[in-house]
Amino acid sequence: MKTTKQTKPKPDCIIILKTEAVDEPYIRYFIGIKADMGVLVLFPRRKTVFFHSPLEKPPKSTKFTSKPFTLVEFGKFFKQVKPKIVGYDKRHLSVAGLKFFRRTIKGAKFVDAEEDLLEKINKKSPQQINYLKAAAKITETILAKLYKVLPKMKYENEALQFLQIETLKAEGELSFDPIVASGKHATNPHYEPKPKTSLQKGFCIIDFGVKYNGYCADISRTVYLGKPTIAEMQEYKKVQNYLLELETTLKAGTSIIKNPWKIPHALGHGIGVQVHEMPLVGKDKLKENMTIAVEPGKYTTKFGIRIEDNYVVQKNGLKRISTSSRNLKIIKK
Repeated sequence: MKTTKQTKPKPDCIIILKTEAVDEPYIRYFIGIKADMGVLVLFPRRKTVFFHSPLEKPPKSTKFTSKPFTLVEFGKFFKQVKPKIVGYDKRHLSVAGLKFFRRTIKGAKFVDAEEDLLEKINKKSPQQINYLKAAAKITETILAKLYKVLPKMKYENEALQFLQIETLKAEGELSFDPIVASGKHATNPHYEPKPKTSLQKGFCIIDFGVKYNGYCADISRTVYLGKPTIAEMQEYKKVQNYLLELETTLKAGTSIIKNPWKIPHALGHGIGVQVHEMPLVGKDKLKENMTIAVEPGKYTTKFGIRIEDNYVVQKNGLKRISTSSRNLKIIKK
């Protein structure tokens, strides 16, 4: 006797709670606005509803309905809708938030809809990919400026401040706190410099990204301060060649990747309105039109090297979003 596979019940709606303490990506993805507070209600066959803060001006759009987020308005709305199954995002909703929704939407069954939400946002539209391209272009323009002034700098924090100031000049926003790790400091993938830490000769990892319209770039380049040896250039070439290999190895349908050497961080990650999103590259199955950052690195007790670019997953490989050279840049010190 054959057993039939039970299908997961589809929710009548999915609710997303946004507060200042919760860094959730969905409001930006689904209705294209930045909000400090609000509730998003997604329906499979009717217009999305966004309950905005009563202290904020209601956003105008033909793509969704906007309502003030008050207890009376919120309760009245769900008395009319009467959903039997309500989906919610388990990762971003607190216990207190879930209790509030259960009290307000009485009689409904609540189910975790994280899988459905990720499925909707992991694949990017052409417009979203264009935003990511613009973010990468701004990032690489600022990096090119840094290379020109780096020979005159004495401290790692000087380079960090330069990146921050140039981001402000470009009327941008940092995707994350940038990293400048020189010499032996580059052996630590998550290095944080202290004030007045000198730039050391050798490989220098620069990990930096700027947002455009809320979408993040995450790009790493390793430059050499001073004059590299032939052996050091060969080590750099190993990482560069591995990244080039991954550009054809990683494609829609790829999941498990075994690295040629031990890498103490993920091979890569999804990228979008958050700098670290699903999938986890090298472990999760890739799908067409996902956008990812790929960052192979090599770290020893003497040096660290990392090269990171941003891509769109395609059927036959990866398409680069970032465009600057990955050849080793040598900066005289």
